[in-house]
Amino acid sequence: MTPNQNVKKSDKKVIGIDYSPFPRPLPSLSFLESIKNATLFLPKKATLAEQLKLILKLYLNLPRFLNHRVFIFVSPPYFHFGCILILKALRRRVITVAVDAYSEIVKEKFWQAPFWKKIVRKMMYPFYLISETLSIKNSDKVFCVSIYLSKRYRRLNKNVYYTPNGANVMLISKIRPKKLGKNVIFYMGGFPKWRGVDLLIKAFELVSRKHDVKLILVGGSKEELHYYPELKQLLKVKGVIYLGPLSHEKAISYLKGAKIAVMPNRNTIFSRTISSIKVFEYIAAEVPQVCTDSGEHADWVKKLNVGIVVKDNVNDIAAGILKLLDNKKLYDKLKKNCRIRKMKIDYKVLRKAWFDYLKSIQSEKNSHPTVGNLAPRV
Repeated sequence: MTPNQNVKKSDKKVIGIDYSPFPRPLPSLSFLESIKNATLFLPKKATLAEQLKLILKLYLNLPRFLNHRVFIFVSPPYFHFGCILILKALRRRVITVAVDAYSEIVKEKFWQAPFWKKIVRKMMYPFYLISETLSIKNSDKVFCVSIYLSKRYRRLNKNVYYTPNGANVMLISKIRPKKLGKNVIFYMGGFPKWRGVDLLIKAFELVSRKHDVKLILVGGSKEELHYYPELKQLLKVKGVIYLGPLSHEKAISYLKGAKIAVMPNRNTIFSRTISSIKVFEYIAAEVPQVCTDSGEHADWVKKLNVGIVVKDNVNDIAAGILKLLDNKKLYDKLKKNCRIRKMKIDYKVLRKAWFDYLKSIQSEKNSHPTVGNLAPRV
């Protein structure tokens, strides 16, 4: 589902460039769902030059929207924090939805890029930190997807709310599972090294020595594989089926047809700051999962007892998968828990504070929220 899918084109005006990531909806853009009559600034995954052009476009267009009273930015808003300062000086309401902290991303040692980009990124750290601080301090309200971010930002702003990603349970329940046969292991998402897809494939090789299994991978990008030659070779391993990026509906269809889903993130600085949407979608699809102990998402798996949490290494991931394949009683119990507890992770339940606030501003006369999301992504 794309943001504002239920809003007629005549009800909104889109400024900027459409953003079509995988999987959809991204945690950031799915926050925009149900915002009616909004002006949206949506970027594509662009080069630095393209991002700068888009940022310039936002600043040039800002005067056209100064009659609006509510502006919503999806963080990290490092290149449009100036807009926030201008809007606050003009006494407009600014809301920030915080999905990650870029000042933490720059510390990520597993980032794949040319050496010069890594140097530039480190040099930009003071700018990221200052702009992040100013953005959060000058927001009227801040909605965070992780406990880490909410604790961090409460030092800067008292109006901070914890609103985890969750999943659209009703949407996922309507998608038909793909017929894949038995013993299919599944992963969907990006291919940055911190995601641990290489660990998953190596673990799969160990599992395949004992069981007739297939591994389906959905997502990734050419750029990620270009700077990750090891993974490019691992995709050729027997039994690995790489489907590339798919629509959200098709990805969920494959997920629901699988026996086991895996979240193999490495336990890194960045992974500990986020709350992955994949874990919630695995639960909503009623597929037991093996999840590495790499962030708050693992806490949800433990809390709801819907999978096995393991360390972020090949042997432990393989052991977790084998445990689900070999222990039918345990597998059935975890699958049942997914079915009876999935509504606990529905995004409307977990983001109640966000939807309550959204309802309050949209009930105001002449409400016309303006939404911005111009942050560079990893």
